[in-house]
Amino acid sequence: MNRAEKRRERKLSEKAARNKKPEQSSSGQPPPHIQQAMDQALRLHAAGRLSEAEGLYKQILQSQPNQPIALQLLGLVAHQTGNNDLAVKYISKALVIAPDYVDAHSNLGAVFQSLGRLDEAAASYGRALDLKPDYAEVHYNLGNVLRPLGRLDEAVTAFEKALELRPDYGEAMNNLGSLLRYLGRYEEAQAVFEGHLRLRHGGPWWNAESFDAAEGVSAAPAGEPLRASIFKLGDCIDQLQYLIDKGRIDPSFEAMTERYQSVLIELYENPTPETAVLLTPGQAQRIGAFYDRVVHYSEAPRLAGRAINQGLDFPAIEDEYLSSAVSVTAFDDFLTPEALRSLREFCLESTIFFNFTGDRYVSSSNKLGFNCDLLYQMAEELKVSLPRVLGGHALRNMWVYRYNNHSEGVAEHTDDGAVTFNFWITPDDANLSADAGGLVVYFKEQPMDWDWERYNNQKYSPEIQREVAEFLSDAKTVTIPYGDNRAVLFHSNLYHKSHPVKFKDGFANRRMNVTMLFGQRGG
Repeated sequence: MNRAEKRRERKLSEKAARNKKPEQSSSGQPPPHIQQAMDQALRLHAAGRLSEAEGLYKQILQSQPNQPIALQLLGLVAHQTGNNDLAVKYISKALVIAPDYVDAHSNLGAVFQSLGRLDEAAASYGRALDLKPDYAEVHYNLGNVLRPLGRLDEAVTAFEKALELRPDYGEAMNNLGSLLRYLGRYEEAQAVFEGHLRLRHGGPWWNAESFDAAEGVSAAPAGEPLRASIFKLGDCIDQLQYLIDKGRIDPSFEAMTERYQSVLIELYENPTPETAVLLTPGQAQRIGAFYDRVVHYSEAPRLAGRAINQGLDFPAIEDEYLSSAVSVTAFDDFLTPEALRSLREFCLESTIFFNFTGDRYVSSSNKLGFNCDLLYQMAEELKVSLPRVLGGHALRNMWVYRYNNHSEGVAEHTDDGAVTFNFWITPDDANLSADAGGLVVYFKEQPMDWDWERYNNQKYSPEIQREVAEFLSDAKTVTIPYGDNRAVLFHSNLYHKSHPVKFKDGFANRRMNVTMLFGQRGG
């Protein structure tokens, strides 16, 4: 089960707790003793105690075999425990009894979606919306099945409707932005991703004149745990100090760095380099109001001229890529000097590196603020410059990594796309080893029947690392040494990893790489 499916299952359990009656059903309310048993079953269901809830639903059905609420919730339990065929049976029976039961139509759509029966899922979601047009979650779910069906304009409309009903619907915002990006509607995608950034990571310190301007803001809401690492907090401190030294933010932000420093000192007492640390309530109280919030957002506008070096021999680059036995090629001087300077400043000055992996690196992506005009200009120019390699592939994602100055970097993994375009933007004189710090590409692809999300998201777990190491034990490799403004173009399903990073100390010396991902995996 991937992350999206897990989130959907959790929301289904939460919805079960609210699922008191069939919407607009003519079946009437159940008798008091049945309702009492139903309430108990719903509490168990919402708590994830599915077998106990299932037992109570079955007891209710022994007394009232045609009770639609119990039938559809029993179907929901079957769905959550992986028995989707049985789920279809139970929920369909509930709909025979109560054809206007909105949540039953919605849940049947979720079951069909899990079974890959997307046309039926779309029909079920559509029926739920006929009965309840203001159901934001169902508009969102409908968009998620319309996209793989190729009904892309309808999917855009579904996500937009979900956001019209729930302007703070972050998942719908992210999926709409991703779809608009896929369609090449970059300006619209950028605006949606900016909205997502402001929703998830905005706040009163965004380009504030001083730290004191937003003082007194409460810490992170209760129930939202904060996680960090030594490198993550250190990078926050170093970036703030860099911005103060450059005159980009007021010196009063030293107070913010001091609060970070107090938590960092405590993390050093029990270092866990490969994992995230759950901050204590006291630590969260000190930094929670501004942690993972934008403090400074720089700009990297489109250039009047070209962003990509037009002196490059792009047909020769394509020939080399297409003739390579494993589809790997590298070349230098990718960006124009103006574009390289602007992008480097954007990455150093924008406090958007919210994701992190232990003490290896911090990162950002489109939905997290790595979303400037210049990046979309680069993507447009790349597709035009490399038409035989990228012309038929949509832009799938863009991200940036900033590494610990001494790090193993990213472990062996593949990318969820067709073609990966990677380039480095830290000056060469920061690299302490001219033949290192680059990229290692294995001449071996990840099998298409492997669970890509499992192997990628858990790549640092000992179990996955053992499996992958065994799989790659006989694979040949090519190492592309680090180079400022050097680009590497390769087939996304090839295993690859960072070459060990050994860069000079200092914030501005940290190795940064930008990745643009094009197309679908297997495409």
